[in-house]
Amino acid sequence: MVLHCDADSFFAAVEIRERPQLANLPVAVGGSARSRGVLATCNYVARKYGVRSAMSSAQAEKLCPQLIILSPRYNLYREVSKQMHEIFSRYSECIEPLSLDEAFLLLRDVDWAQAKSISEQIRQQIFTEIGITVSAGLSINKFLAKLATEWNKPDGFKCIEAGEVDAIMGNLPVKKIPGVGKSAQEKLARIGVVTCADLQSKTLAELEQYFGVFGHCLFERARGIDHREVKSVWLRKSVSVERTFSEDLLDWEVIQTHVIKLLSLLEKRWVGLIGSYRVKKLFVKLKFSDFTSANKESLISTSLFSGTAWSSNQYEQIHELALHLLKILQQENDKPIRLLGIGFGVEPMSGKDMTQSDLFS
Repeated sequence: MVLHCDADSFFAAVEIRERPQLANLPVAVGGSARSRGVLATCNYVARKYGVRSAMSSAQAEKLCPQLIILSPRYNLYREVSKQMHEIFSRYSECIEPLSLDEAFLLLRDVDWAQAKSISEQIRQQIFTEIGITVSAGLSINKFLAKLATEWNKPDGFKCIEAGEVDAIMGNLPVKKIPGVGKSAQEKLARIGVVTCADLQSKTLAELEQYFGVFGHCLFERARGIDHREVKSVWLRKSVSVERTFSEDLLDWEVIQTHVIKLLSLLEKRWVGLIGSYRVKKLFVKLKFSDFTSANKESLISTSLFSGTAWSSNQYEQIHELALHLLKILQQENDKPIRLLGIGFGVEPMSGKDMTQSDLFS
């Protein structure tokens, strides 16, 4: 069985733990509105005002004038993450971290009752020992476990047993499948697909014709199928962020605004990346309104190592190079953009495979 754990509003929750007087107030962690900052996360009080992660701080303050925006303290978050993983290790020898605040755990040789008990013990121990809440999902694979986690957030737990998969998937909106953004939803709706039950009525050949290789993923996810293993040892080749837009982009100034937001998210992911990696190259990715895509990459000279924030000079180099690559792609294709992605090609700082014991070194 697979257990997925995700700390609720992690950065904000840690800050509120450190400053209890902020409890029940709208709190976010991110950059200042005066410096065109972007929010890394916000608590659920702030979300009631429409504030969301990856939103510009200026927009967030318009929605919630009383919003308290705190500067991130990544060293603190890494330490809390290390404490969480120590608790995870009490129950599983196979843990796959996704970020500082999120991980898959493989639970071996247990029945459903035992797995549910383990899930609740982990959540309770994290709350008691660390002082933050965690939502968790338990199921037969990674996709369903992560889906279950989202069911009762925040501070919730859900289990999707094998016998429940067909009923749950039949009623599930296709937008719940990872990778299905608004444009993909609209394209699916044009062929009569709104729920996973609708999606199940399409053949694999039809979906591959509509969506290429992503069609195979849609075919499997609509049935709750996910063959990916939980892996505690692996070498990462890249780290990236991307966004699918509700309206296609053509205006260069608008594209530049989204680049700033994506770079903020990329830095958050880079700082939170567990493992010792260094950057080899920067790449950008565009997907167009006709579902074709294009990529462009370039070697990057600045020394960037995972777990560390970027200096001003490093940010400027990354920003300028990303814009340069995107400008080339836009000129080469001249089509409306539905998805924009930015990322790094990376390599480990040593030639040896990294094991879980190396995660926080």
